[in-house]
Amino acid sequence: MKRTLVLVGILVAVFALAHVAQLKAEDEQKTVSLRYKTMKNIDKIFTPGRMQKPLTTSIMLPNGDGMGIACSVSNMKVEVDTNLDGRPDKKVVRNGDIIELLIQKDGMEKQPYAVRITYDDRFQEKQWFYETASAVTGKVAGETVYIIDDNCNANFADYGEDGLVIGRDDAGWYLSTAVSLGRELVELSVDIHGEELSYTEFYGDLGEIDPFRKLEKADFKPKIFVVRQSDRSFNVLRGRRKLVKVPTGSYNIERGVIDKLTEFVGGKHPPFAVLKDNTTYVEWGGPFTMLFNEAPSREYQAALFGTSASTEWLKGAIADPHLFYMEPPYIIGEKGEVYVGSKKHCQPERAIRRPTNKGQMNFFPYPPARISYHVEIIDRKTKRAINQVKFYTGNQPAPNEQTPAPYYWAPYTFRYGDHRGKYVLRITTTATQIFKDAVFEQPIKLE
Repeated sequence: MKRTLVLVGILVAVFALAHVAQLKAEDEQKTVSLRYKTMKNIDKIFTPGRMQKPLTTSIMLPNGDGMGIACSVSNMKVEVDTNLDGRPDKKVVRNGDIIELLIQKDGMEKQPYAVRITYDDRFQEKQWFYETASAVTGKVAGETVYIIDDNCNANFADYGEDGLVIGRDDAGWYLSTAVSLGRELVELSVDIHGEELSYTEFYGDLGEIDPFRKLEKADFKPKIFVVRQSDRSFNVLRGRRKLVKVPTGSYNIERGVIDKLTEFVGGKHPPFAVLKDNTTYVEWGGPFTMLFNEAPSREYQAALFGTSASTEWLKGAIADPHLFYMEPPYIIGEKGEVYVGSKKHCQPERAIRRPTNKGQMNFFPYPPARISYHVEIIDRKTKRAINQVKFYTGNQPAPNEQTPAPYYWAPYTFRYGDHRGKYVLRITTTATQIFKDAVFEQPIKLE
């Protein structure tokens, strides 16, 4: 009987403690009111999910009766209905102008929203685009946070799509349910309309990741350095090289940003551990080499080279059957991280890839924009290059630097005429601020 009473007492105590813990957790959950803000400097803030949408007849935002803000689009200007009366009233002629308008969700009052209008003038007629310039802001654990509606749908709770910027930083990462604010780690829940958020502090062991200490042969510093642990990711940088706390455990490099034209992905960089109250120094950087014929990540395909004579799908695009072509290579760091180009700013002018099942060309990302290549096709017997033009850069500037894709790429080509047989392709980089040494050699066959 006594044993039964003791067991009952223990169970009661356990349930009581659990209930107290639950009440404590509920008490510690804090709610913050958010206010709308037009981001007038949106073009100077980097977040990875910013979408540029084509502007043809309307801006796809809620108008009270459905979707679509009326617009009038011509080659010279765009006019936008800013007050929801169905008549375009605001004219845009300059590239990058930000306009404020009204939107209305079902059953709600009208509310402000801002978009940035851009155009691409590389074609016969201007192609107009719009992207968000809208955010909601509030203070979380003493830090000002900005949630940017990067997918431009007037919702501010699209985790993994919308952007999150902390404080005065000019770069941020995807909105996540777990966010590192520097010395604090919190778990967020955001109202879909962007009116409020709630958060609780994370209770668990924390450590730091320092991606700067062991950089070699490179004088660049990343703006964003994102690591992934299971189903969540963290940007471990704050402005002025401040480090942030992350939960302990094993991490992989997911993605980083050097500038608006150059990024990097984890590639084959090995996972690393973060220990309690310790700082982990990530080894990455030089010496640098080149990467062909291998996909650096799921997101990026392999770079290619070959001859038009051996590639059936290229024959229709280039008439000369004896043409050597080469896509710009990737650059790979000592520990396996791979440097690629920004999708947003380096979209290709044309694609030479095979059509996918949907009939669209595969996207090839542009390599670091500041690198030029020295290309040699070397005769094995004479040890001399048979190609006269050796300098190559895939960096082709657009006529207007403010276009959505101010750079595009084109393949290196060499008409090899009567040359046939086995040669050596040698690619080196000229000295640059970022990459001091990168060499690639591989046997090729001219058919």
